[in-house]
Amino acid sequence: MSAMHKVAAAHFQVVNVFTSTVFSGNPTCVVFPAKSMMHMSDEWMSKVARETAQPTTSFVDLEMGTVRMFNLHGKEMAILSGHTCLGVAAAVRARTGLAAVDLTSIYGKVSLRSEGLLYEVALPSGKGSAIETMPRATLEEALNTKGSDILQHGLVLGGKFMFAELTPEAFALLTPDIAAIRKLEAVGVFACTAGAVTQQKDYLPECAVGVLDQRTDFTVRNFVPALGIDEDIATGSIQVFLNQYYAEKLGRAPEEPMYCLQASRRGGLIRSRSADECVYVAGSCALSLQGTIPLT
Repeated sequence: MSAMHKVAAAHFQVVNVFTSTVFSGNPTCVVFPAKSMMHMSDEWMSKVARETAQPTTSFVDLEMGTVRMFNLHGKEMAILSGHTCLGVAAAVRARTGLAAVDLTSIYGKVSLRSEGLLYEVALPSGKGSAIETMPRATLEEALNTKGSDILQHGLVLGGKFMFAELTPEAFALLTPDIAAIRKLEAVGVFACTAGAVTQQKDYLPECAVGVLDQRTDFTVRNFVPALGIDEDIATGSIQVFLNQYYAEKLGRAPEEPMYCLQASRRGGLIRSRSADECVYVAGSCALSLQGTIPLT
């Protein structure tokens, strides 16, 4: 093929986040344009995000030091995604060897670090473990559970999410009403409980084996049908609340790492720690599919 007929291409890398095992954890696609993103339209990036069909797709311009993040519907994400950040960190290290990178975004500065098997992003602690009141009955209907099973509940993360801490017994039997959750004026609803609790006997996702400390401080499930995903696989952003909530509840020092098991079908094991008005969210990553995308 002659030079004039060659089509410039962007390179992409799919990364499985919060796992060391390919095809588990939460996947994300990271795209590295062959040219500066200044030459790429929002329409093209939206089409690519829809075509990859991953929960999130990022576009990273290393020369400009920028990143943009889109959801699987081709919409630019309104809030910073923790798992997407770690996927970017893993893809950047695989491509450049850089163990640390700072990128600018519409969400502010995105600081990514890696050491050994772990990748880490600093997320602003915001309102921390602050809980705004809301009717318990709303969560009873959404989570299809009894009021006596709910130990604590409310609006968190600036009112974007509803949360409920459940008894371990109720968490193990959790069968949420996704239709009811879809009608709520919130990004999503997450349920949590202390310790490691799953719906399957002797179940531990492959993502949780042999990567991080086997201690599990709390378990979570996160339902976000408003974002087009009934249940998120493994969520970094809600650790901003969960880390500080369980550190207080379990009597842990802020800087002490906390370990969370997200008990979705694919699962995820997430480490978090609090320092410098940030919650540092970390996890392992496994590289899977890669290839090129035409820029036309």
